[in-house]
Amino acid sequence: MSKIILILFFFLIGFNLNTFSQDSIKKDSSYFNNELFNFGYSYDSLLNQLNKWCLSPYIVIDSIGASVLGRAIWMLTIKGSQNHFEDVYRVAIHARTHPGEVQSEWLTHRIVEYLIEDSPFAELLRDRFVFNIVPMYNPDGVELGYGRENANHVDLERNWFTYPHEPEVEALKNKYFEFMNSSHPIRIALNMHGAGASKDFFVFHHENGTSLQFVEDQKNFIAAVRNHYITGIHDWNYQVTWTTGNPLVYPESWFWLHYQEAVMALTHEKIPTQSSNNVQYDSAAYALLHGIIDYLEVTTEIGDVTNLPDNFTLYQNFPNPFNPVTTIRFQIPSEEFVAIKIYNTLGQEIRTIFNEFKKTGVYEVLFDGSDLSSGIYVYRITAGNFTAVKKMVLMR
Repeated sequence: MSKIILILFFFLIGFNLNTFSQDSIKKDSSYFNNELFNFGYSYDSLLNQLNKWCLSPYIVIDSIGASVLGRAIWMLTIKGSQNHFEDVYRVAIHARTHPGEVQSEWLTHRIVEYLIEDSPFAELLRDRFVFNIVPMYNPDGVELGYGRENANHVDLERNWFTYPHEPEVEALKNKYFEFMNSSHPIRIALNMHGAGASKDFFVFHHENGTSLQFVEDQKNFIAAVRNHYITGIHDWNYQVTWTTGNPLVYPESWFWLHYQEAVMALTHEKIPTQSSNNVQYDSAAYALLHGIIDYLEVTTEIGDVTNLPDNFTLYQNFPNPFNPVTTIRFQIPSEEFVAIKIYNTLGQEIRTIFNEFKKTGVYEVLFDGSDLSSGIYVYRITAGNFTAVKKMVLMR
C-alpha cells in the first residue's frame, strides 16, 4: 500500500519512480550546483538519495511545501505494517536548518538507514513508531552557500514566532499541527544541528522557561540516549538555556507553548567530522534510536507472544568487521540471567557489556570498541546453562 501511495504521489506531481531523480535534478539545477557552495552535500545529492530510498517498502516520500525559490521540502515517513494493538509513537526529525551544519543531515541519513535495514532492531522501531523526517529543511540556503539563512536571508530557526512566516517554516509548522491533531501525535521532536564541541550534546531548557516536570523528562531522555554512547555525548547540563524564561523563538518554544510536557522537543548538536562516513554517525544514530525506545519504555523484545524463540542462540555480530561500533544479537527461550563479556585473543577479559535478567525474547546490545586497537576479539554469552562464543574483528 505504501508503494502504491508513493507511485500515485509522484504521478500527481508530474514524474514517476523511474524518472524522479533525473527530472527533479533537471528542474532544480538552475541554481548553484557546486560543492563549494553547498558544504559538501547539495540538494541534487538529496534528490539522488531520495531516488534510492523510495525503493524501500517502509518509506513514503512526500513534499510538505516549497522553499522561497521553489524547491520541494521533502519529508520521509517510515513505518512498518503495525498490525498489533500496542501503542504507536510518532517521532519528528528535521535537519539542515542551518546549511553549514551539514553533519546534522549526515546523522539524519544514518538514522534513516538504521530504520530501513533488515534487522530485529529496525523491525521493532518500524513496528512501534512512525518516523517523520525532513533531511534538508533549508534547500535554498544549501544551494546558495549561506551558513545559517534561507534565500530571503532569514534564519529559519528564529522565524517560528515572526509573521508572516518564511515558506519553509509555514510548511513544517502546518505539518506538525496536522500530526499533533492526528491519532498518533508527535511524542518526540528532534531539531538536528551541528556545533563545534568536544562531544555531541542536547540543548537543555531550564525550568524557568518550562516546568520542573519537563526538566526531569529532559534529564531522563538525555540519559537514555547517552547510556548508549556515553563516550560521545555530553551530560544534560553541558548547555542550559531559557534561564530567564521561554524566548518564544525556536521550534522547541512553539512546541512548549502549545503542548508543554506532551512533546519532548529538543535540539541535538552534532560535532563536526571530516567525512560523512565517520563512525561517529553510526554511534550517534544508534544511541538516539535506542534512547527513544528506552525513554518511552517500549519493550526491546523482538517479536510477539505468538513467535517466541524456542532455543538459545548467539548470533554473529553485525557489522563485522566493525569500526568501532557493532551490534550483538541473542535470543533466549526462557527467563534467564544473561551475561555477555568481551575477551582478547589471550583470553583476558576486556569488558562486560551485558549483565541483566531477561524474559524470553530476542535482544540486541551495542559494543563500542573506541578505546581498543585493531584486532580479533571474542564475545561470550552465558544464560543459565547455555554458553556460546563467537569472534569479531575490529578494523580501523
